[in-house]
Amino acid sequence: MTSNYMLVHWTADQRQEWNRLAAKSLDGGLLQSWAWGEFQESLGNAVYNVSNEEKTWLAQCVQLRAGSQWILSIPRGPVFVGEGAPVGAENFLPLLRAFAKERGCFLVRFDPAWPSRKTLSHAHKSRRERQPVHTLVMDTSKTEEELFAGMKSKWSYNIRLAEKKGVTVRRSIDESDATVFADLVSKTTDRQGFASYDAAYFAALIKTVGLHKQAEFFIAEHDGKPIAGLLVGYFGSSAAYLHGASDYQHRSLMAPHLLQWEAIKSAKARGMSYDFWGTASEPPANKQEAAWLGVTRFKRGFVPTTPMTEYIGTYEIPVKPLLYWLYRVRQMMRR
Repeated sequence: MTSNYMLVHWTADQRQEWNRLAAKSLDGGLLQSWAWGEFQESLGNAVYNVSNEEKTWLAQCVQLRAGSQWILSIPRGPVFVGEGAPVGAENFLPLLRAFAKERGCFLVRFDPAWPSRKTLSHAHKSRRERQPVHTLVMDTSKTEEELFAGMKSKWSYNIRLAEKKGVTVRRSIDESDATVFADLVSKTTDRQGFASYDAAYFAALIKTVGLHKQAEFFIAEHDGKPIAGLLVGYFGSSAAYLHGASDYQHRSLMAPHLLQWEAIKSAKARGMSYDFWGTASEPPANKQEAAWLGVTRFKRGFVPTTPMTEYIGTYEIPVKPLLYWLYRVRQMMRR
């Protein structure tokens, strides 16, 4: 390890210890895992794994291009080793700001898995959330029978219906299935009018994160044809539903319900909770969340009585104040 501005820089031979600490994150720590950093590097982004000297917090930082400028992004971090964000958590801010300045970044952006009751007095709330603020997390410690019975009756009926109609589910970490999954994603985004990732992105993810058994595809097929898919991540104590897609022409087969059930059983087999990874608040807090109402109803059907988990959201630390405030003004003008 080498120290810089009292920061400790971690190297690849310390991967195991890093993962052990990152797994203490309240959301399981997937986006702060070493493999996720390797995935980001495969996309061409510079990645820095740093902590304080006492190792009471750690941050996997990804340097991202923003026009002609750079942002230091810390997805779902920093991670504090303990229960959430302790008193005095703001102590990490000047260290990361100094590091970002050294790297030529104009801001630090972070969205840790800290409870919503936590507030930060020395950082600015972002005008846009980068990771889900609200989510539903299923406790899989019950028996499969209890989990199944705990769903809304229509959801359990649809799972049985999919099975009855001959829908099957296979699991894969094969790069070739990145194209299969991306094709399904494309059909979904074309139908719903939002942007997503291409096959190269999913192939890079499965090649890096999947290599360490931290991600896999679930592909639903009918008569040998792919009709729906999920991408699930695993790390720490949590499995997370990262991406999903389906072919609308086969909606009557109820494949998405069966896919979720298979992913839930996979999480249970690993001794992990199952994070549905993003919902609208109830009721929605803004237009961005209002667009998630349909998917929120779908996810809520699997855990109708589970309280919603709420995180603190995205914050920013200006490094170059003039550039930062110009950036904020541009964001306001786009709305």
